[in-house]
Amino acid sequence: MQSSWFQQIQSGDISAIAQSLKQGQDVNAIDHRGMTALMIAANDGKYPVAEKLIHAGAKIDFQGYLGWNALMLAVFHGHMDIVRLLLSKNANLNLQRLDGRTALILAVCQGHQGFVELLLRQGASTEIADKRFSRTAWEWALHEKKLEIASLFQPTQAPTSGEASVQEQPQAEPVKQKILLVEDSPFQARMLIRMLEHSRYEVLLAERLQDALQLLTDTHFIMILLDLHLPDSSGIDTFYHIKKQARLIPVVVLTGTDDEILGERLIQQGAQHYLVKKNTDESLLLRTIHYAIARQTLQNELEQHRRELENKVEERTAELQKVLAQLQQQHVALEQSNKKTMDSIRYATRIQRSILPDIERIRASLPDCFVIWMPRDIVGGDFFVTHFMGDQFLIAVVDCTGHGVPGAFITMMASTALRRIILYENCESPGEILRKLNVTIKKALHQDHHESMSDDGLDIGICWVKPDQKCLVYAGANLPLFYTDGAGIRSIPGDRESVGYKRSDLSFNFTDNTLSLTSGMKCYMATDGLMDQLGGNKGFPWGKKRFMESLRNGLSLPVDEQKEQVLANFHTYKNTYDQIDDITLVGFDPASFVRRHDGGFA
Repeated sequence: MQSSWFQQIQSGDISAIAQSLKQGQDVNAIDHRGMTALMIAANDGKYPVAEKLIHAGAKIDFQGYLGWNALMLAVFHGHMDIVRLLLSKNANLNLQRLDGRTALILAVCQGHQGFVELLLRQGASTEIADKRFSRTAWEWALHEKKLEIASLFQPTQAPTSGEASVQEQPQAEPVKQKILLVEDSPFQARMLIRMLEHSRYEVLLAERLQDALQLLTDTHFIMILLDLHLPDSSGIDTFYHIKKQARLIPVVVLTGTDDEILGERLIQQGAQHYLVKKNTDESLLLRTIHYAIARQTLQNELEQHRRELENKVEERTAELQKVLAQLQQQHVALEQSNKKTMDSIRYATRIQRSILPDIERIRASLPDCFVIWMPRDIVGGDFFVTHFMGDQFLIAVVDCTGHGVPGAFITMMASTALRRIILYENCESPGEILRKLNVTIKKALHQDHHESMSDDGLDIGICWVKPDQKCLVYAGANLPLFYTDGAGIRSIPGDRESVGYKRSDLSFNFTDNTLSLTSGMKCYMATDGLMDQLGGNKGFPWGKKRFMESLRNGLSLPVDEQKEQVLANFHTYKNTYDQIDDITLVGFDPASFVRRHDGGFA
């Protein structure tokens, strides 16, 4: 469709549209939205344009984008004159959009009661449901709480086999739904029955409460019209008796006086409405009945939905309680299992501590020394060894793979291997000890071939102090030695080669570093857990620089005070961060060594 054609329709210029039609413009062409000229006119409410287009041969029932047609657009936008025009041209009332909605459903959802009445009179189907929610027009009216519109419909029920045969005969009289009229006044009863004689309802009369209760037992009623004052019951108790037996049937109370207080009270107790007899006419009575039925139907659906939700909640609660009981049983079992495991690990720490040197025995030969040993977990992968040999002594600090229980397993094996090498292998230097320890660990873990499933090992530093020769010899595998001289704190990094791993070279010769012993010299060995600890304002590692600064500031202090200062500085920097690794620090003054006859491991 050309843009000028589109603009003419929007402007409503009949003469221009007539000229375009004479020039051969296709009246059923579609624009980029899939809309014909008639659909645009219906959408915009251009009645004269729509009339001209229909006269020119426009397709009444053409369905464009998403299945909209002119009738649906006119209904949706509230253009009654165009709806009447289209209906007069025999527009198809029951076409469906892609989502299944008809013009009638659109009118209900828009709340256009006049359109609903018009479409129903023209024969719009009330049986068609939309595809998404499967709701008919009547069900949409209830869902949207448009009760006045809902009262225009007759709720349908699935026909029984007998009813189906009746429906097949168009001339058959439709089955009327029953209303129970409870009224002891013959005059009032005749008046009410006469008002309903041409309606869709059949009225059954009961003059006494007991008769009404019996009829409710034997017959299905869609509605109850109730007079409160009967020969065998009077007042609001009459309503209570009826409502107790007919809880789901709508009740409209008939009163002789215009008593709003009584009416409001009855509605609060469950009545759908109340009518003053002398003010009631046929129109008011039918409207009230339709409204009451629609409202009660909605309440019944809500009540059913509430019960279903309560049942689901009860079922779900029972399921959750069952699951909770199972979880509690599992929790108890896990607590018991965890207690056994933790008891075993706590006992394991006693075993691990038994392989560590006793600090008091160390100080018997080396008074000026301190040790910090802090596993991250209850047990850990760090350990240290001291061995006194006449005029000489040896100190080793070891950091095994991992921490916790796996690390502790490696420490037991590594400690045994290291002690055996020191005692029986007649090694003459720390470097030679490291080379033999590398071979021993690698072969013990079967890591000397590529098929090995494990890849574990250790970093280690060994300081062999020889006061009789006024020197010390240090060899390290990825673990440094820190020492003081007159110029401050210095370090020997050790070799960049670990011990025992699959990648460790069996033929590697570790370097022996020899230092002369000087007055005031102090030595320190630490595992990487100390310097790698995160903390500070930005979560950075404590680092080598801060560690050496902490050592420097405590050089003039006694060894125990220096230990406490290093720990205080460390914990201040660590702050609230968790400890990330095992930590070991050994510090000693070689000049404090005292030769003892009972040497060996401390």
